[in-house]
Amino acid sequence: MPHDSVVPIILESHGHHFYSGTGFFVYFPPFVEDIFFITARHCLKNDAKDEFLGDIKIPYKHFAEVGSPVVEFECFLETSYRDSEDHSLEDIIIGVVKRTIPENDRVLKERSLRILHQDDVDFILGQTIEDNGNFRTLGYPSVSKEIDYDEDGLEIKGICQSRGFYGKFKKSTLFDNWYEMTHTSWKEGEISGFSGSPIIELIPKSAELKEVEAVPLGVLVTEKHFISINVVTNTIANYFVELRNEISDTV
Repeated sequence: MPHDSVVPIILESHGHHFYSGTGFFVYFPPFVEDIFFITARHCLKNDAKDEFLGDIKIPYKHFAEVGSPVVEFECFLETSYRDSEDHSLEDIIIGVVKRTIPENDRVLKERSLRILHQDDVDFILGQTIEDNGNFRTLGYPSVSKEIDYDEDGLEIKGICQSRGFYGKFKKSTLFDNWYEMTHTSWKEGEISGFSGSPIIELIPKSAELKEVEAVPLGVLVTEKHFISINVVTNTIANYFVELRNEISDTV
């Protein structure tokens, strides 16, 4: 399982750090040099005010020491429901990672999951449902993370542990691209903190080798639902189209 790709979201507000859900890094062929950070929108933003809950403090390296350099973002991408007439936003947000020194870029590239083509994602999801197979997810539930402080109220360190569970799923009747999770293996109460976790499939890297690659098929957004990763793919593709148009207009 891709433990290095999945991170607990650390936010800072008024000088204090706190945890908020889970996120993961991806890249989108053929744009292999661009890295994106994916999570559920409600993990980063207040829906009522459309404001960020705090400054994002995710380090480049997995479980880096306090004070280590943190990932910076060029911008954040959002999208509306495909079938929404009032343009309500999907519970998905995508951070476009800002390029920095080669070492930081290399570390994030190694931590990133590859997004499959949309037809491949639809085929795998449909085939898994038909075969009564399982989904898998990996994240940082609230029961497995906390921040410790000393007697003076100063932060000492954050403690967190990745956890996973699996279950069955089917197409949801709520919205297009939504799937309903059933018969989950999680037995420790609510799955608070798993929001933004990737729905993962393990596929063979090649016919010759017996190695497998973890690829994201969706993003967990509620206690019972995940959204297809194709929503992310569409949003990133539109970002590149708009970026090209802006470059063309300046030439």
